[in-house]
Amino acid sequence: MLNLLKEQFAKRKFKAYLLATAIYIGFLVLMKVIMSITSLDLNIKIFSAHIVFIDLVFILCLILFIWFIYLLRLLWECYEKNISKIIISISMGLAILFMLFACVIYFFSRIDNGYYEFKSDDGKNVAIVHEDSFLFSTSLDLYKRENAFFTRKIKDNFFTGDQGYVMGAGIYEVKWDGPIFKLSFEQKYGPYNYKYNLNNY
Repeated sequence: MLNLLKEQFAKRKFKAYLLATAIYIGFLVLMKVIMSITSLDLNIKIFSAHIVFIDLVFILCLILFIWFIYLLRLLWECYEKNISKIIISISMGLAILFMLFACVIYFFSRIDNGYYEFKSDDGKNVAIVHEDSFLFSTSLDLYKRENAFFTRKIKDNFFTGDQGYVMGAGIYEVKWDGPIFKLSFEQKYGPYNYKYNLNNY
């Protein structure tokens, strides 16, 4: 096994993959440190998708899983007995099935991660409303975008209710008055009206 690892380390492609993994881990640690120091939340918008820290952690898990499968394959090459190869092959198959199942579950749980971004009329402020819904229970959080990478939470659970989706159902109205973000919507016990001056945060 050690000889095989030495052979792999001698390959430029192996070193490049290992370096890329180390850089990604370093980036993840840096983001976590920044979040801890500044109390900001990672939120990178790519087209209509919002990538948050838990998404980057899941990607790291996938990378480490690929390395794990790779090491199992190297281990498979080390053994000459068929029984050992069979056991390792079964382990690899079960691990791959588990990870595929985890990816499917994660994908469907994150395909609509409930982030709605609104830019002010003058383009100086961006508000993000996050809707977290389970069955008919809904809660809304409000964020202010600080830059392309980070947001600052303004209000936690400024609306909670058991009346179903608000943002996802498209029953809301957004208006801007300079830096003041106004959100209103009608529901069973409404109307609900909220306004926050983003310059105060």
